[in-house]
Amino acid sequence: PAEADYSEVVWSSSDESVAMVSETGVVTAIGAGNADIEVSVDGVKAVCVINVIESVNVSIGDYFYSDGTSSSELNPAKTPVGIVFYAKNPSADDAALRKDHPQCTHGLVVSLSEPQYTAWQSTCRDYGSPVGDWISANTDYVSTVADDGSDELNKIMGYNNTMGIKAFNQTNQSYAVEAVTALEEWTASNPAPEGTSGWYLQSMKELVLMCGGEIDENISYGQQLGQEVMLLLNELIEKIDGASGIAYDMYWSSSEYSRFDTWQLYSTYGSLNTLSKDYNSCIRPVLAF
Repeated sequence: PAEADYSEVVWSSSDESVAMVSETGVVTAIGAGNADIEVSVDGVKAVCVINVIESVNVSIGDYFYSDGTSSSELNPAKTPVGIVFYAKNPSADDAALRKDHPQCTHGLVVSLSEPQYTAWQSTCRDYGSPVGDWISANTDYVSTVADDGSDELNKIMGYNNTMGIKAFNQTNQSYAVEAVTALEEWTASNPAPEGTSGWYLQSMKELVLMCGGEIDENISYGQQLGQEVMLLLNELIEKIDGASGIAYDMYWSSSEYSRFDTWQLYSTYGSLNTLSKDYNSCIRPVLAF
């Protein structure tokens, strides 16, 4: 208050190569990294941790490399690991992604290959409940269950879903979700670049973005998408030796529909459907960067 009796407000930065602060408390970003901005008044202190993220200019169709960089043209001196298919902040709806990887605000990358066919959860009939129910009851992750036309179905939540399923698998090995087990086995031979989220199983929203890009309407059962983004991705993937295109087939999502069914993309027709969890289908890993 105006009548407060104090001597001086002192502002400071723990690392001025990252962020500087003026005498009046205005913070200016200088370089990528973390810095503590401290304010003290007569020995009473408060600290705010500032995370400065380097600006990255990316576009859909850019190549993404093992060193975490990207380019619009294929760089023969670098090792490509994927293609950018979404060039906005993917963590807006995914609190787990924001918490674990706050630097991953630039977009999404689809891998250049995929694991072998696998069931989503072959023991779903024996387990008898949605995995998402266990996740919401036993972890801090959001449930993987998304009803037809619900807001949850329209959110980029693949990282949250995958981490929740991993926690489920660790505790419920007899009823493990094989789609995530296959992802982990594939990841051992296809490590993600440092500074990224690591590879995960796409939510339904991410499958929609990978196939037809952004759409205006809510995601719903039986919906038909365009295939513009998928066709572009396959055209670019064909230029990379040893890479595998996105197949015209059925792809699992990490978004559950019910205790026995999970949402999936039938890429042949760009259609959105559900499929019994004990059926064999494809998965296509993605990462946030």
